[in-house]
Amino acid sequence: MDDIVSSLCKLGHLHSLSIDGKAKSKLDFSMDSGGDAPTGLQKFEITNHFISKVPNWVRSLFNLQFLTLRVKEFEVDDFMALGRLPALVFLRLEAHKCFHGRRISISGADGFQSLRHFDYCCAIPVTFKAGAMPKINKLTLMFSIFKTSQLATNEEFRFPFGVQHLTCLHSVCYLLYDHNFKKEFDEWITEKRTQIMAHMSCEQLMSTICEMEAMDQMYMGEHRMEAAARTHLKSPKLTVRRTKEWGISISRTRGPIQGFIKYLSLNRELTAVKLKLKRITEGVITELSRNNCPLKGQGNCQCQGLLEAKARLNTLSFNNATSTSQ
Repeated sequence: MDDIVSSLCKLGHLHSLSIDGKAKSKLDFSMDSGGDAPTGLQKFEITNHFISKVPNWVRSLFNLQFLTLRVKEFEVDDFMALGRLPALVFLRLEAHKCFHGRRISISGADGFQSLRHFDYCCAIPVTFKAGAMPKINKLTLMFSIFKTSQLATNEEFRFPFGVQHLTCLHSVCYLLYDHNFKKEFDEWITEKRTQIMAHMSCEQLMSTICEMEAMDQMYMGEHRMEAAARTHLKSPKLTVRRTKEWGISISRTRGPIQGFIKYLSLNRELTAVKLKLKRITEGVITELSRNNCPLKGQGNCQCQGLLEAKARLNTLSFNNATSTSQ
């Protein structure tokens, strides 16, 4: 593969390069080589196969307009380097569903000045700040419901991730990957119950509630999506879908599903999730109320952690769940 890449890099007049690999291939390659970049390249795409990382020479493709990459992992610096490609108008970046990396924050100082279409498929959340991607008009974001919620506990990275700052946005599509989310969630519930009951502290409870708040926004975030689209200056068309297949495809993002928002709210699996969250927190608060706060030693809790926990729990949507909904 290195020989092939080296040969491609010598094609100075190459304008378009497409690599369509086998989805289940075990071939691992980075496409990096010691040669110069094919600087005339205007379109570069890799489909149906994950390469090991973003090729270093992509940073030198100053004529590149269309870029599609599927990578097993990437660094924040790799992503930001793409923002410095002056001609880039289309970017689709798909990371492997098991990739664990750093969260990404994009501002007006990070480039992407010509970008008009951005597809982002990654469990790692991305947030847009004021001035980000000033010409973007079409956005597709695909996240893993469970994994992304675990990484979105910081207020800066809360759903819907600052889309209000994309001032030219005409269309936004959220794809929510929920394959095995029930199994992952059940395992998380078991782990948290064990941790909280073992430590029995307001500090541990508050940490768990912070994770619950992030999950609540991902699971029940349809109203936040609608509100973000409704209050946006351009009132962009909103599409929301759940899928059990990882990756962005044209067919999957073409047009909204009628009645999907209502379906998402009434889905039985999500109702069961809300009930489990409600029961574990009610049980833990009851136990904390009966015991001394470990953070303060003897006597009743003086750190106000329990009071704050109760107040924050009351704001979560799962408190409206009832067993009759199952």
